[in-house]
Amino acid sequence: MKHYPFDSDLFRLYNISNRLCSGPNGWYNSGPAQKAILRYVKAMDFTLLTPEQRKWYKFNNTERSSWTTGIGLMHKIKSHDPTLFALYGHVLVAAGTYVSALNYYFRAYVITPDDPIVNLSIALCYIQHAMKRQSENRQYQIQQGLAFLFRYHELRAKDNVAVHIQEAEFNIGRAWHALGLTHLALPAYERCIEMSGRVREEQQNRENGKVEAVEDFAAEASFAIQTILALTGNFEGARKVTERGLVIE
Repeated sequence: MKHYPFDSDLFRLYNISNRLCSGPNGWYNSGPAQKAILRYVKAMDFTLLTPEQRKWYKFNNTERSSWTTGIGLMHKIKSHDPTLFALYGHVLVAAGTYVSALNYYFRAYVITPDDPIVNLSIALCYIQHAMKRQSENRQYQIQQGLAFLFRYHELRAKDNVAVHIQEAEFNIGRAWHALGLTHLALPAYERCIEMSGRVREEQQNRENGKVEAVEDFAAEASFAIQTILALTGNFEGARKVTERGLVIE
């Protein structure tokens, strides 16, 4: 990102490294990281604005030098990159600043409204913010979140790829679970588990060019169901779910 800036794949790699190397140190959303990524956003905005727009937004020469001098290669910026906006939104969400994150998620959404991950990110941002004590209108924010969540489900499942459908069902169940509506979460988790056979079948056929390597969410769904049943006192049901989906053969 330092030597080859404004490459979308590098922003994706930054997110992947966070998933694979996450820990308590908080480097992903640390202060220096937030400032560095915001500098990319401001440099991109400055480059793409006309001189009149720069004056209107008060992007003066002093600010420009602090945003662009150390980055260089400004000539490579041809348009706004939704990947960069989404990355900064993810960083803000990791820091718990959901309202600020929505600003950047919606900037990515304007460019790619049919991106399932952008829709999912907006949905979870609304739902997470609704759970905060400072929430202004919890009912409205949950409704907004659910609207984007089901739009994500629609976009993710339209290609009829098993692992995409399974992922969507798991995330739907996880959202209901987070809201405490376990009677709605359980059917979604069950649908996720039922997709496991089809997911494995498509995984076996990937060598023929039908699908890429996939990830089965059946174990995660089984663990969620086990937790729900155990917390409600149904230990026999939790044991059956454990034997069915959480035992390594």
